[in-house]
Amino acid sequence: MHGIFIRMDRLPATMHPTLQAILEKHPSETSITDNPEAVRILHDEILPFVNRFQKEAFLYCEQRDLVSKQLAEIKGLAEDELYMMFADAPNIRQIIFMSSVGSRTHVLDTSDLDFGVIFNDLDENTILLCADVLDQHGYQFNGICHGYPVYGKEINGVDVEVKIRKFKDCEKIIRLHQVLECLPENTKQLLTYAKVMTQQNSELYARLKNIIYSAYFTTLKKRI
Repeated sequence: MHGIFIRMDRLPATMHPTLQAILEKHPSETSITDNPEAVRILHDEILPFVNRFQKEAFLYCEQRDLVSKQLAEIKGLAEDELYMMFADAPNIRQIIFMSSVGSRTHVLDTSDLDFGVIFNDLDENTILLCADVLDQHGYQFNGICHGYPVYGKEINGVDVEVKIRKFKDCEKIIRLHQVLECLPENTKQLLTYAKVMTQQNSELYARLKNIIYSAYFTTLKKRI
């Protein structure tokens, strides 16, 4: 995202060696899975460590939220356009915001706006219809993710991504995002600051996000 700045004296200059050691000693995963070990790592190691930086986390999130109003405006524009685009689409179930911005655990300048266009059923004709509609409104095909097409475009310097999904195959992921949105505010701030502390190392940043998502996915499965 362009034109948004946050004071650099509130950001860690390098990754803290303790957090780096925590992440490096655990194997890297590429998918969100039912993983009790991720629950343990998050709640017994990562969150207790980041809690030492509670004040820094609060200050970062406070300023981030002040400058994130532009994200909210762009989210509204993109969402309204998607509802208009798919108003008459057959078999559509819902359009849902599936982004860390929604749970307010996002890091500035690394977060895009992710939407899911969810269908009760998804056949080849529906996929082609989606491709045509998205193309007409400036979205470009970005590839296949977990077997489903992904499209993206930029709105006022912010990347907007649209995933075409079948409800049956992503119901738990939808509920996962709802769980993240309902986390206590302090937990959201600590998760955010863990990302801030890790973002300079793309491999460990990805590993951290997988631990977070897998931990709450595992907790969610226990509730079902």
